Amino acid sequence: MNKHITSHLKLVGLIISFVLVAGSTAAYGQGSKRQVADIPFQFQVGSETLPAGEYSVAASSSTGETLRISSRETNATIFRLSSPLVGLETANKGKLVFHRYGGEYFLAEVWSAGYASGRQLAKSGRERALEHDRSMVGKADARKPVEVIIALQ
Repeated sequence: MNKHITSHLKLVGLIISFVLVAGSTAAYGQGSKRQVADIPFQFQVGSETLPAGEYSVAASSSTGETLRISSRETNATIFRLSSPLVGLETANKGKLVFHRYGGEYFLAEVWSAGYASGRQLAKSGRERALEHDRSMVGKADARKPVEVIIALQ
């Protein structure tokens, strides 16, 4: 009888955990409407290089893990997988975070207004190579990229 109760409690706990996780990811996906940014520099998303211009960013899946980055000028669209980020406080405005190495920019994070969570994009091979090259310099500050933030509207 004890085993029977224990197995039921485990099942109930598993169901509650699933509902909480599903609810939180669905809330991010539904709340992340399309936002627009004017990006004044050429940048990379994965292996793609995009020109400066106006871009919209939105989740293209209910979980928010797939991001759609679209040029408002050329209608080019890129889809990228992302992983969740958790901030300490709710963002008043959405933002894009880029990593800059010299004159090269890489889209690294997307944060939506009204949430304490964001999405992180995986580093491209080119960004990892630049990080590695900088690590050969030997100075801790030389290894870190400069963060450039562009507000979403």
